Amino acid sequence: MCSGTGNFFFILHCARLFYRANRDLGRIFKTEFLLSYLSEPRLRARIRRGLLKVEQLHALARDIYYGRRGRINARELREQRTPVAA
Repeated sequence: MCSGTGNFFFILHCARLFYRANRDLGRIFKTEFLLSYLSEPRLRARIRRGLLKVEQLHALARDIYYGRRGRINARELREQRTPVAA
């Protein structure tokens, strides 16, 4: 097992074993999440709501900070001045 000191290759071997164990543990967690995602409609709905909320926030940020990416969609002159002044 991995309890030695001083031998570079032995330490490297232990590091590889640790990496592989963590990689496999991550795969187990990912598989467990995917199985629960596929089998639980409430979880899918909760995740979808969260994603939609984030997408709406991004759209709002684009509209506010970038003035609709340079497009002015208003018909009235007074309405057209608002995004230009921001």
